[in-house]
Amino acid sequence: MYLDYSLKTPKERLDCVNKVLEETPAERKTSRYLQYLSDYLLFITEKNQTKIEKQEEHPVTTKNREVTINKRQISYEQVAASLENGEDGLYALINNDKNQLLDNKDKITEKDIKEIPGLKEQLDLIEKLKNSFEKASGPLRFQLKTQIIEAWQQIYILKSSSRGTPVKGRASNQIKAMANMKIPEKISLREDGSFNIESKISLLKPEHISFLLCYYSQLKQESADNLDSDIHWLLIDLENLATTTLKDKPVLMDLLTWKIDGFTNEEIQVAMEKTHGVTHNEQYYSTLWRKRIPKLLAEQAQKNWLIWHFSNEEYGAWKYCYSCGTYKLAHPLFFSKNTSKDGFYSKCKDCRSKKGAI
Repeated sequence: MYLDYSLKTPKERLDCVNKVLEETPAERKTSRYLQYLSDYLLFITEKNQTKIEKQEEHPVTTKNREVTINKRQISYEQVAASLENGEDGLYALINNDKNQLLDNKDKITEKDIKEIPGLKEQLDLIEKLKNSFEKASGPLRFQLKTQIIEAWQQIYILKSSSRGTPVKGRASNQIKAMANMKIPEKISLREDGSFNIESKISLLKPEHISFLLCYYSQLKQESADNLDSDIHWLLIDLENLATTTLKDKPVLMDLLTWKIDGFTNEEIQVAMEKTHGVTHNEQYYSTLWRKRIPKLLAEQAQKNWLIWHFSNEEYGAWKYCYSCGTYKLAHPLFFSKNTSKDGFYSKCKDCRSKKGAI
C-alpha cells in the first residue's frame, strides 16, 4: 500500500485511506493492514508515531525523543507498583464488576483505618490471605488471589461510603457480613471527659452514623428478619435517635428521609423549596447529610450515654440551668466552659444557642 506521509491534515489523510481501501482486495485487508491505516489517521498532529515517520524523520533517537517514548511506555512492574494494592490491582482492572473502585491515588491512611468501621478488619484479613497465598499452589493459590482482590474492593467501597459516595447496585458481601456480625462495644471516659470508644460501629461516632445512613436501606434489608443480628437492633436505635433528635428540625428530618429514599441532591433542592420554602444549593444539602446530621445524632447519643452512665454506674456532678430550670450534667456536652468556679456557664448550651451567648 502507498500512504503519503507528506499529508498533514485529517481530511487529506482520510481521502488517501479511502482511496487505498478502494484499490485493496478484501483478502489483503488483514488486522495488521488495517492497523497501519489506523495509525496513519490517528497520529497526525503528533510526530513520530508511525514506524515509517519515525524512520524517515528521526533516524537517530535523541534524548528528547527518549523522554517522549518513556512517557508512553510503561512496564508491567511499573503499572503494578503504581497501584495501591500492587499486582492485585491489575487483576482487579480486568474484573467485570462495574462497581469496582480503582483509584490508585486514593491511599489508605492511618486516619482511615481508625475512623472507618470495618477497614481494619479487611486489612487484617488481607494479611492473613497473603500469608496463605505465599505457601499455596494450584487452584488454592488462584482462590486466595481472588479473595485478596475482593477484600481490597471492599476496602475502597467502605472508604467511598465514608466520603458520601456509596457504591451502587446490590448489597456487597461486606454489607451482608456486617448485617450478621457481632458488635461488642466498650465505652469509657478519659480524665478530660472525652469518650474512649472501642467498637467496630458506634452511634457515638458521627463518621459511623454517616456510614450507617449511607447503607441504611441495604443493612435494613439484610438484617430485617434476623433478630439475633446486632445491626438489626443498632438500626432501630438509630431510627429512635433520629426521631427524637430531629423532631424539632423538620428540614433535617425530611432531608434524611429523602436521602434514604434515594432522592438526588437536585430533587431534594426542588422538594425543599416546595415543602419548606427554603432555597439552597446542592452542596449545602450534601454537607447537611454528610456532616451536620451525623454530628447532631452522635452528640445526642453521647448525651444519652452520659445520663445513663451517671445515673446508673457512677456518681456525676449535676448543674442547674437558671434559664430553662432543669438540672443537667456538668459536662462540656451540656454546658460551655468558662473561667468560673465550677468551670461552666450558668446557662446550658441549649439555652445559649437559642438566645445567643452572653
